[in-house]
Amino acid sequence: MTRPIRDLDVPLPEVELQIAELRAHAVKHLADRGQTPTGAHWDQWHEFLDIDPDLRGRDYTPQPKGAK
Repeated sequence: MTRPIRDLDVPLPEVELQIAELRAHAVKHLADRGQTPTGAHWDQWHEFLDIDPDLRGRDYTPQPKGAK
């Protein structure tokens, strides 16, 4: 079951930083092999890390409890 970002024990800026670091590491790993990431790469990584593949542009503003 997916938990909303606001319910995580880690502050959102820390989550965003960790995701950015993982992404940079993945890009470097491929670059070292002479490759660039494809959409399939991102999908596989996000599935492996169990994170939403469409984080970009989402609104993580805290919502009142019970709001959807």
